[in-house]
Amino acid sequence: MTAPDAGPGLVARAGEPEIARRLGRAPHADPARTRHFRDVPATVRRRGYTVESDTPASRRLRALRVELDSLSPRQRPAVTELLHEIGTIEYLDDDLREARTYSVGVMSAPAFTGDGAGALDISVYVWADPDPAGIRAIGDRLLAASRAITHNLGGTAPPDFPQTSADT
Repeated sequence: MTAPDAGPGLVARAGEPEIARRLGRAPHADPARTRHFRDVPATVRRRGYTVESDTPASRRLRALRVELDSLSPRQRPAVTELLHEIGTIEYLDDDLREARTYSVGVMSAPAFTGDGAGALDISVYVWADPDPAGIRAIGDRLLAASRAITHNLGGTAPPDFPQTSADT
């Protein structure tokens, strides 16, 4: 599953208008790709966290985005559009097969404000090859951290936010 770099953990909880706004920012709207991108927030809402694949392309893309800050304001739009065209971050969907491992880069879960809106993403840099049980174990710790930070912020998780991976 692939998604535009739009913070899917937060966007997933922001609602349909925000998802549509984020998808509308894509430089070239391909209807098939847009439908595919809509699946990412749905998966994140069900699971409660994102699982980013660690691929050579995603590592190069992250490095290029860091370098983007050093470009002149005139150069940034063209380079940003190019990065959106050639690079997307791949997210693992719900179809994790028990019989293999997955190269995982980053996993993230949102913490929430008092009105249940996403306030920030809590991220873990995994950079390992866990099996699905390992991914769920990390995800469960992220969900617990999300709830603790939400509580400390005086926030409220949405009613459908999972407690653990067993809830998904």
